[in-house]
Formats: sequence, C-alpha cells, structure tokens
Amino acid sequence: FSALYFTDSLNGWICGYYKEIYHTSDGGEHWTFQFSFTTKWLFAVRFADDMNGWIVGELGTILHTTSGGI
Repeated sequence: FSALYFTDSLNGWICGYYKEIYHTSDGGEHWTFQFSFTTKWLFAVRFADDMNGWIVGELGTILHTTSGGI
C-alpha cells in the first residue's frame, strides 16, 4: 500500500498499487475492499470531510467521491 488516511479515529482509507482501495469504519480492525474502476496505481488519498475525498494515481489519475466512497 502507498497511502493511509484517517478522517477520525474510526474511519480510514488505504490505497495502493494495482488499483486497491480499502475502507475501515472500526479503527482498522476490519477493512472492506472498494472497487476503484481504474487500472492505474494509486499513490495518495485525502478526505476533506466524511463524504468528500480524492485519490490520485499514476498518469494523472484522479478519483473523487462525494458519498464517502459508496
């Protein structure tokens, strides 16, 4: 994995190579795979709040959510 970001003590996101994105809502005890709809490697993840987030990756790839990743 290349990036880890928590919006609070329970909710976090991790992304990495081979288009992987995972989310936790229990502080990292369990992680749920989120399909990314890309084949690009992912380098960084950030959220402005619980709903609005961005992931950036290779070749200018930008993924954006306004629904907390749903």
